[in-house]
Amino acid sequence: MDIVAILLFFLRAILGLILIFFIPGFAFTWAIYTKKTDLSFIVRIALSCVLSVAIVMLSSLFLDSVLGIETTGPNVAIMLLIISLFFIILYLVRVTLDYYGIKNARENGL
Repeated sequence: MDIVAILLFFLRAILGLILIFFIPGFAFTWAIYTKKTDLSFIVRIALSCVLSVAIVMLSSLFLDSVLGIETTGPNVAIMLLIISLFFIILYLVRVTLDYYGIKNARENGL
């Protein structure tokens, strides 16, 4: 085995662990708590790890049971990237609405 193959293996493992244990939960915490002062950095990191594990388990269960798609590594990675992208878009929409002063329906009494 050459050095490039070993480095690619470790890079793939590290990126996979980050995708499973951090990214979906981090995007979810930003979608829920949009302001930087809502959560401290340590709490956001801890909550991200716990939520990521829950999101991975629930999305894998949904992928296999409901959609009937086999739970292979690439399928789960694609599903997690789609979920993370959804949370990022939700965060951007909420920040944009807050920036332009558009209140939600509950605050307007609707």
